[in-house]
Amino acid sequence: MKKSAGFLSVLAIVIGLSPLILAQYSGFFAANMFSISITSFIAAFVFILAAEKGKWSKVASVLLATVCLAIILFYVIMSFIWPATP
Repeated sequence: MKKSAGFLSVLAIVIGLSPLILAQYSGFFAANMFSISITSFIAAFVFILAAEKGKWSKVASVLLATVCLAIILFYVIMSFIWPATP
């Protein structure tokens, strides 16, 4: 399990990103995008912690950090561009 946990975490990240594309074609993914993505990212983080230190573990760590940073930056930038109206 430890050998394949790094690859499983990369797979979980890809599954977590898939609702962004599939939401255009299916109402199910549009309605459940947040829960699918967060659950997959948490599972990926757990797999990263359980994985052996190797290539897949490093790839998954960098990929998950990049995705989380991109999501945070998106919301920060959008809060300045599109402020809430009273």
